[in-house]
Amino acid sequence: MMDYATLLQFFPGAIRELILANDISDVMLNDADGIVRVFVDRGGDVEFCAGVSMDPEGLVMAIQNVARLLGSDIDGRRPFLDTRLPDGSRVAALYANGAMTVTIRKFNRWFRRRN
Repeated sequence: MMDYATLLQFFPGAIRELILANDISDVMLNDADGIVRVFVDRGGDVEFCAGVSMDPEGLVMAIQNVARLLGSDIDGRRPFLDTRLPDGSRVAALYANGAMTVTIRKFNRWFRRRN
C-alpha cells in the first residue's frame, strides 16, 4: 500500500515540501518545452512556484513509478493516469508527446462543514 512517504521518495525536496504543506490543496507539474513548471493551489489561488523545478525525465519516471506501485501504468500506449492514494489524495497525469503533466490533489482534513 502506498502512502505519502512512498510517493515523496520520487520527487526532489522542494516539491516534497509543497506536497506536504498544509495550506496547499493541489500541486501541479507541467512539462512544457522540456521545462517542468510547478504551480500550487493555495487557498483557492493558483501560484507559479518560481525556482522550483524538476527534470522532465525525472517527472516521467516518478509518475511511472507511482503508477506501478498502485497497480497501473502510464506510457505512450496508456497516456492517462487517474488514481487515488490510500489517504484519498488523487494523482492525475497525462503523458503525451514525451511530456508529462501531473496534478496531485491532496486529501486535506481541514475542510469544514458550513452551518
